[in-house]
Amino acid sequence: MAQFVPNYGMQLSSAGDKPPLWTEVLAGTQLGVVWIPCAGPTLGTILTLIVAERAIVSGFLALYVYALGAGIPMLVFAYSGKLVGDRLRRLLPYSEMIQRVSGVAIAMAAIAILMGWDVKLQLWLSPLFPAVPL
Repeated sequence: MAQFVPNYGMQLSSAGDKPPLWTEVLAGTQLGVVWIPCAGPTLGTILTLIVAERAIVSGFLALYVYALGAGIPMLVFAYSGKLVGDRLRRLLPYSEMIQRVSGVAIAMAAIAILMGWDVKLQLWLSPLFPAVPL
């Protein structure tokens, strides 16, 4: 399976100028899977406040601002995706090295978290930042 996915991605990227529609649907479903756990609690909180306070106008405005905040970055990513993809294609000859370096970095970060070094780093760096009252 691990060998199938990179080859499959190469086939998609070299299939032609315009990818088939199902690849866009697949990308949208993946975005939804990632987005729902992040957006759900925030949206639920807004809706709960609307119902609890019975504030229809302010609730509508909160949902409208929430929709703008969620939609504008997605539009930026959607319209800039081809440009970024074309520029990233230049890194294709180095993809194996990038994967190996990224894998080592992730493994090192996991070991650091497991050993509690991330907390020690935070405590060591905390005097460098201003105190923020909560």
